[in-house]
Amino acid sequence: MTISGHPGGPGINDTIITVLFAPGFTSGNVTVTASNNCGASANQRQFAISSSIPAAPGLIQGTTNACILMPSAAISAGTLTSYSIRKVANATSYTWTAPTGATITDHPQGTGVNDTVIVVSFSSAFTGGNITVRANSNCGTGATRSLSILANLKPAAAGTITATQVQACPDRQVTYSLGTLPANANWVEWTVPVNGIITNGQGTATITVAYAPGAINGLVTATPSNGCAIGKSRSLAVSLAACPGSFTLTKGNIKETNMESMLSDIQVYPNPTQAEFQLQLSSRSSGKIQVRITDLAGKQYFMAQSKPGATMRFGKDLKAGVYIVEIKEGAHKRSITVVKL
Repeated sequence: MTISGHPGGPGINDTIITVLFAPGFTSGNVTVTASNNCGASANQRQFAISSSIPAAPGLIQGTTNACILMPSAAISAGTLTSYSIRKVANATSYTWTAPTGATITDHPQGTGVNDTVIVVSFSSAFTGGNITVRANSNCGTGATRSLSILANLKPAAAGTITATQVQACPDRQVTYSLGTLPANANWVEWTVPVNGIITNGQGTATITVAYAPGAINGLVTATPSNGCAIGKSRSLAVSLAACPGSFTLTKGNIKETNMESMLSDIQVYPNPTQAEFQLQLSSRSSGKIQVRITDLAGKQYFMAQSKPGATMRFGKDLKAGVYIVEIKEGAHKRSITVVKL
């Protein structure tokens, strides 16, 4: 230690000193005595000074399961997550490290004394490792704190699937549910029988399925997954009788309310679609055909007239959802279920 200055000046006002510490300083005492013309004070006052490195940071807070954060069917880019510690006494900065396959993308509180939070992303190549942090000061670097991150947690098997009918014929809908996402899963991939369409819920624990009015037979299957693995599937057998007075034709989910209809062929394609639908009509008569588009609650979005053999385009401005295309020729009527993605 070296006294580098007396800011109060010498003599009666010399009550302050400035000191420089050399890099190798470890410990020592600053002492002072008072004096006058008769002598110096009998006792010195002293102040002990020592250098010490910061302590190891406390526990790192954050998830240890990278499988729900890595790129997956749920989120193709993966999910960012944060890790944090409490401030360490006397620390002037912190040194964070992430294992191979993990990247520190941000220090939201800045660097230096406030650098106690980091944001991390995990790639598909991540196989496990430790996130570490050390506290630094002018005297040195403290001990390392580690948090082990796992990448081998397979999703639990899907639980029992329950079915609840929420809408009856002719536009029947059924919900299927696992109750909650299986442990360690962040996505559930559902499959449904032919002539069934998942209208919402894909990837979650509960889906809603719209069925055509014809007979339905097959399986509803739920398969949990995360960024590391695929869990065991669960299936539920589905057997639904055809709705009374209706049947399903070969193209589209079509039902006919009058078997004497002159409408011989109806085609709607593509179905489902993200853009627009095309409707082709054939009839044994030459009369006008009325086309009306409604949602499942009956709200009308479009109505027009067409002739047999014509092709009509519609649905470009419809929002995602399930709609009914009603085709009417005189007293005869058919309807088609379509899905806008």
